Amino acid sequence: MVSDAPTSIRTVDQSGRNSAYSTRPNIGRRKTSTAKVDIYYNANRTGSMYFNSRHVSLYLQGNFHFRKILEAPFLALGINGFYDVLVKVRGGGLRGQTEAAALGISRCLSLISLKLRSPSSSLTELLAKRVQQNPSTILKKGGYLTRDPRAKERKKYGLRKARKAPQFSKR
Repeated sequence: MVSDAPTSIRTVDQSGRNSAYSTRPNIGRRKTSTAKVDIYYNANRTGSMYFNSRHVSLYLQGNFHFRKILEAPFLALGINGFYDVLVKVRGGGLRGQTEAAALGISRCLSLISLKLRSPSSSLTELLAKRVQQNPSTILKKGGYLTRDPRAKERKKYGLRKARKAPQFSKR
């Protein structure tokens, strides 16, 4: 009887990514934006990012500042380019979507355990040299795992905006 199950734990998906080193999707939120983030280890070290099936430079319209926000968790750990990032975002604007994705990336990276890698892996040796602590500790100290709770305040009745009142006249 022939089985369709993979013969080893390390399988490669259609894009050539090693799915054995993927994490479960994580959610990041900011303002009204929600980002579902999945990262995959990439041996070629291309570090490509895709937002809603579009390359990040196209989706973020070439905004360098937004790109730096997305790469900050990787740079904090010193592993920039080791992972491919797939993001599905909904709601809000580009700024909120970028910050939601950065939180989702940080949550994915905090789940990565160095002990799951094989001892002969060059990535393990590299991370052992660069990362002396648990990745979640570094990300937490850098503030990358903290959700920003600020959102737009709702408009109240009798006011023009959330707090702007009509001009008051004494007589």
